[in-house]
Order: sequence, then structure tokens, then C-alpha cells
Amino acid sequence: PCDGDVDVFQVDTLVKLAVTFYNVDLNVPADPVTVSLFVQDPSGNVTQIPSGSITRTGVGAYFSDFMPTGPGPWTYKWRGSGVTSVQATSPDTQFFVKASELITS
Repeated sequence: PCDGDVDVFQVDTLVKLAVTFYNVDLNVPADPVTVSLFVQDPSGNVTQIPSGSITRTGVGAYFSDFMPTGPGPWTYKWRGSGVTSVQATSPDTQFFVKASELITS
């Protein structure tokens, strides 16, 4: 259900979702004014991660620790806004969560 380039995690594993925004004119990391993260579950429901769950680690660099609620393909996308020449979005990025063979409930 996933290709070889997709990260695979076990259920009940914290997943670190990370991004670096760039000033595309200068090709250097840059901070947007606002940073948003959207996650789509395997059923197609999209949730915006609260800004308090997003951590800045350096210029243009952000992450959020995310706990998937079940198995299947998950997709996330970062969006930055408010500054001209800053890369506005990340690619849609997929990861796959496998159910545990030992823990079934």
C-alpha cells in the first residue's frame, strides 16, 4: 500500500513532521510570518495542527511531533505566509502507519 520512498512507522509511534522554509530569491532559510501544518488521515479528514504544537528550531526550520491515530496512509503539508519570496508551502508528504501484529486493540 505504499511505495519504497514513503516512511513507514508502527502504530503508537510519535512521528516528527519537519520543514524548512526558504527565501527563493536568495536560496537561504527564512521565517514566514505565520506557519501552519495540515495533516490528512487515511479516511481523508484534514486537521490543522494548533500553532502551539509547532516548534521553531532555527531560521525557517519548524517541526511538530504528531501521533497518528490509526494505520494507513497519512499526508501532511506545511504552509507559511506573510513574507514575499519565502517558499509558501511544502510538497504534500506521505507516510504510512502499520498496525501492530502484537497489539490489536
